[in-house]
Amino acid sequence: MRVAGLGSRRGVTAAEVLAAVAAARAAFGAPLDALATLPAKAAEPGIAEAARRLGLPLLVADAAPADRLATRSEASRAATGAGSAS
Repeated sequence: MRVAGLGSRRGVTAAEVLAAVAAARAAFGAPLDALATLPAKAAEPGIAEAARRLGLPLLVADAAPADRLATRSEASRAATGAGSAS
């Protein structure tokens, strides 16, 4: 299963999330099966709307082990304690 893990600032728009997903897909060249975010971001309307527009489920995930990640974010680690979502 290919999942894009998302974090964001509060109030992120669906358009911003869609742009980030498009950039990641262009970089990694893979179709997606789902979007995922950490519990702290699960209620962000922009993330949920982006998942709906893409026709993908939005999974609420725990922090992923580092060996399962294509990317890692030091900003995410500083804000949430997790380097990425999976």
